[in-house]
Order: sequence, then C-alpha cells, then structure tokens
Amino acid sequence: EVNQVLEHLQFLFPEEAQIAIDRATVLMELAQEDEALDLLLGVADDAPEYPQALLVLADYYQMQGLYEVAEKRINEALEILPAEPLLQFAKAELLFETGRFSESIRIYEELYQIESTFAGISLAERLAEVYRAGAAYEQALEYYMKALEDEVKPDVLFGSAYAAFQIQNYELAIKQLEDLKELDPDYFSAYLLLAESYAM
Repeated sequence: EVNQVLEHLQFLFPEEAQIAIDRATVLMELAQEDEALDLLLGVADDAPEYPQALLVLADYYQMQGLYEVAEKRINEALEILPAEPLLQFAKAELLFETGRFSESIRIYEELYQIESTFAGISLAERLAEVYRAGAAYEQALEYYMKALEDEVKPDVLFGSAYAAFQIQNYELAIKQLEDLKELDPDYFSAYLLLAESYAM
C-alpha cells in the first residue's frame, strides 16, 4: 500500500517535506483527513515545499466548501511565489466556483496568454464557461470557437450553440447543434435548443 511505503520513507527521512505532502495527499484519498491535515500543517513555513502544502490545504478546504479559508491559503502561497502559474490557476478556479467571474476572468486571460491548457484543462473552454456564467455571451462564443479549434467535444459544441442562440445568431446555433447531433445523438438538450433555433 502506498501509504505504508510513504510512512516508512517518512520515518527514514523525517525532514523531507515532500514525503509528508505526498503522504497527506494519499491519506486524503483514504478519507483520513485529520492525519493528513496534521502532516500538512507540520510543513515548516520556510521550507521550499511550503507553497505546495498550502495548495493541497486550499484544495481540501475548497472541497469542504470552506472557500474563505481556501482562498487565504492560496493567497499565502501567492505571497511566496507570486508568479507561479499553478497557484494563479488555483485562485482563478476558486474565484470561478464562488461566482466571482470578473476576477477569475482576469487571471484566466493572463494565463491564456502564456499557455492554452492548464492542469489538463483547456483555458479557452474555461474562459467560455466563465463568460457564459456571467451572461457575456459574445465573449463566451469567441472562446467556445477557440476551444473547438483545439478539440471538438459535445459540451463545447452545445455551449457554443447556446451562446450563439443568446446573441440571436440562430444560423450558427443550428449549425453547431446539427454537428452535435452527429457527434452525440443522445445529447437530448441539443434537440430542444435546435427546435427553438429553427423556430426563431
């Protein structure tokens, strides 16, 4: 078992913060949160791995719905490494999840200038979702179309059609929905929006 291996390594190298962080991550997956938190909170704040420990803590608090505590941890990590894209991305994700769209957009846009995907997530797709959530459908459509250049996915096609419909570009909505039907005939929301688009 991974936890036992890490526990043994921790016993051999008690000063190694990375082992403590890795073990804490495993313990969280095993639903042993208390022990995991003890390990993370035990990482010295002058250790090079400290920002990483803060990020794992933030992730945990975010999953528990303790958004303010999570944001505090991310901000603390950003004070140490202000230019670290991974920390900026984590902050943008938190802001998006808590409905602070304009703040999250600013960070996502900055990251998008550097990299189109992050932690396996398409930033164009994420920006489209944030703009759509904030009812900025023209910008949402622009990013949905960019995301589709990278990869054609049913949800992205539907998102682009929905955004097109909202800005009364019914021809584009119909085209995207017809493509979606071909790609995924069981995508039922597409049929309803397609009927509405044709009606318009």
